[in-house]
Amino acid sequence: MIVQCPDCKAKMETADEHTGQMANCPECQAPFELQPVKIEEKKKQADKKAVAKKILTAKPNANSDYKMPILSSIFKVIGYLCIVFFCIALVMTFMQDHSGPYSQSPVVLMITFAIYALFNFGVAQIIEYFAKTAHFAEKISIQLAELAPGPFDDQIKQ
Repeated sequence: MIVQCPDCKAKMETADEHTGQMANCPECQAPFELQPVKIEEKKKQADKKAVAKKILTAKPNANSDYKMPILSSIFKVIGYLCIVFFCIALVMTFMQDHSGPYSQSPVVLMITFAIYALFNFGVAQIIEYFAKTAHFAEKISIQLAELAPGPFDDQIKQ
């Protein structure tokens, strides 16, 4: 049977033949009578486990109200512009006379714009990742407040 200390609420398991005997709690050393935990307690624990399982197995809604951050869009636009400039520099390398003193400039431009494009797309992805994480964390905290009410519900739902 499962018993619970009335002082510190620690739960422990003991044999059924010890029902009604006095014992000391191994956690707080308080003496108490060994009585099985009520069925209501077991039901509450099962309900808590069901709520936890529901929250842990929930998947984010595909039709969510998530919106891409404007900053991410700006970095993507800059990345696309860098790709355009990369293509212009590529065309310049094929159309120019390779004997002049500036024959390496288009190649340097190509490399520079390629690096800028990768950087901007990477920053855009990072911004989106953090925004989505924050958005879904807020959704999960609201679901938690609805499924398992607690003392801070007013702060979570705002």
